[in-house]
Amino acid sequence: MTTDIVQHGLAFLKLALVVLSSLSFRKSFTPPRTPPFPAGRGWTEPQWMTIFLIRYVFPVLKIALEIASLNECLFTLCTSFPEISIPFGPHRASTSYCTHPPPNPPSNSSTIWSILSLSLVITGQHIRNACYRAFNGTFTFDLRADSAKSTPLVTHGPYSIIRHPAYAGSWLIVLGIVGFHLSSGSWIYERSSESSYPPFYMFVVGLWIMIVVAHMTMLTMHTRDEDELLRNHFGEKWEQWRRIVKYKVVLGVY
Repeated sequence: MTTDIVQHGLAFLKLALVVLSSLSFRKSFTPPRTPPFPAGRGWTEPQWMTIFLIRYVFPVLKIALEIASLNECLFTLCTSFPEISIPFGPHRASTSYCTHPPPNPPSNSSTIWSILSLSLVITGQHIRNACYRAFNGTFTFDLRADSAKSTPLVTHGPYSIIRHPAYAGSWLIVLGIVGFHLSSGSWIYERSSESSYPPFYMFVVGLWIMIVVAHMTMLTMHTRDEDELLRNHFGEKWEQWRRIVKYKVVLGVY
């Protein structure tokens, strides 16, 4: 009885975190204020790539993750609460999610790993929220030289620890989501291993991961350009901040 209560409690916590992680990803990859992107205003090629991702790729990635999260919630309900029937399309839902559940309900260890991964996502979003608050409404994805003129040099909050904490938060979100959805007991992991066409599942998942990680890597590499932009605009004030806050994204590493 006690074991069932613990398992059900962990399952409910997992469901809540799945929803919150999907919302965190959507918010993280949505500009807090969307600037116009007119042509011919000094955009570099990497910046055009970022614009293309924001306009056309990110919406698809968000929807794909939300679909996966919905399926994950249904899968968790079926495996953790087999006595519950899905209220819509019961036969189809039963066939899709519950015909081949794991032999037993997800183990506490796999559920705890899932919760830890999803907690990483929530932590990452809290970091990004702190960055938005530190900028007091002026946080932007716009990295052109003229945009720096309307953006203050923020050195408090998370910016007193590392110089680009918003990127660190995004990395936590991405790593947490990937770690969760590829772990044993997740819907993607179980369905891909049971499907007659596992390469298709893995191709879609791999493509999603590749695009997100490639974008995050590109942004992280752009920290050098951002630092140069801020140095040119704020001069000695930025140099003083750099001497105090030595690391860009990962404290003690980079």
